[in-house]
Amino acid sequence: MWSQIERASLPDYLATLTPFKTADWDCNRAYAAVRIRQAVEFRRSAASGTLVTAPLTLYYSFLNLLRGFMALVPEIRSTPGHGLALVEAPDLLSTAARLQRAGTFREYLTAVGATSTLQKPITLSDCLSYIPELLSGGPTTESRNVYPARIEAKSNGDTRVHLSVPEDEVE
Repeated sequence: MWSQIERASLPDYLATLTPFKTADWDCNRAYAAVRIRQAVEFRRSAASGTLVTAPLTLYYSFLNLLRGFMALVPEIRSTPGHGLALVEAPDLLSTAARLQRAGTFREYLTAVGATSTLQKPITLSDCLSYIPELLSGGPTTESRNVYPARIEAKSNGDTRVHLSVPEDEVE
């Protein structure tokens, strides 16, 4: 999948795309090429990182990927700032993000008409529950609101975190 994403950062490939709108298409393609290239490189950097640094580089990979594809469809060059605020919690899985008034994520949600879906903070546990590979019974695309099991995170004092499904949650 990432080789296909990386292809989208190539100016020759981007030149084959047709805009939905026509305003600033050349600028949008150039912006997209840089942002998508950054996403690919941040992802590669994460592979050599530890639990301390890899999540941050993966976050910036996703953020730049979103910004790059937003420049192509719906043809928006994002304003500075990601638009999320950290909501601290006593445990890792309850830590959350709250959508702010401005920034990339707000712009994206507004562009796709989904701003009402993010009225409350989203926890890490919520995010993990949307990953198809973590669903009971394997991957599915049938439902986007599935919360099949509680996931626990434990650290043994080093940089490794162990995610597990408690025994009483397994079918």
